[in-house]
Amino acid sequence: MELVVDGGQTAATGRVISALGFKRLRHQGVSAGPEEYLGLDDATGKLLTLRLHAAPPEGRQREAREKGMLESGGVMIALVGSRGSGKTTVCEALLRWLSPRLEVRGVYFGSGDGPSSLLRWPLRALQRLLTRSGAAPGALPAAGDARPRGAQERAEGTKARGARTIPGFPLVEPVWALLVSREKRRTLKGAWRARANGMVVICDRYPQNEIAGLNDGPFLTRWLEPPRRLFRTLAAWERRPYAWAQMHPPDLIIRLRVSEAMALERRPRTDLAAIRSRLAAIERLTFGDGGRIVDVDADAPLDRVMLAVKRRVWGAL
Repeated sequence: MELVVDGGQTAATGRVISALGFKRLRHQGVSAGPEEYLGLDDATGKLLTLRLHAAPPEGRQREAREKGMLESGGVMIALVGSRGSGKTTVCEALLRWLSPRLEVRGVYFGSGDGPSSLLRWPLRALQRLLTRSGAAPGALPAAGDARPRGAQERAEGTKARGARTIPGFPLVEPVWALLVSREKRRTLKGAWRARANGMVVICDRYPQNEIAGLNDGPFLTRWLEPPRRLFRTLAAWERRPYAWAQMHPPDLIIRLRVSEAMALERRPRTDLAAIRSRLAAIERLTFGDGGRIVDVDADAPLDRVMLAVKRRVWGAL
């Protein structure tokens, strides 16, 4: 939509547009030209673009605009939830929704099926090799699956299985944990740098420092107490990005709440006890600031989930 007004009325008109819920955009490297606003159709979730022009001098062409940034600054939004809640699907849909009009960056904070660092590639290759050979199904711990051996498993009443059936896995686990920690450190820096530069950052998951070994938490917590100083040092180093993330929560955390039955329907190969454990963990997490968490019913059809998520995101922009 375009609105052409007398040159002396653009400021007053802009205030009226903002009062109607539109958000003003800015464009890098552009100091003059039509003012541009973004609005939300609350019934459909569609974004509305409004350009406010002063009547141009005769013969002058209006300047075309592409992507912009929010005048209010960058925003970081994280989606969290158990397996089967639809985090990745919703994140991808949000990126498609916002990217035509805003500078947006998608960030993946998991350590399982998503992007893997070059240093972790040999361990992923080992996992695939052993899985094909039948030696160790589910060889290496993925985000939300990895649990420190011992206390965590005893507390949840589960048996050591999967990666822990690999001979010598106790030597592989700390290497994996430290590499994942290194990745999260770098990913956090990149995500917060993008937010500082005015971008909207959409995070698939977010590191937490409350529950060890589950839902993107640290792996080596049990090493914080052993008498060997090296173990304590490695555990403390691994924990740093998780602790930093807890002190720097996103502007908005959308918790996709899925029922046990729906999670099992969407992930039928997942162990029921594991589903229950993850669902309970998600409910306990505060990410350092529970006031930033909003809940969305992820059992609903995708179009309804997306409309609810879009409304929450729009309120945070």
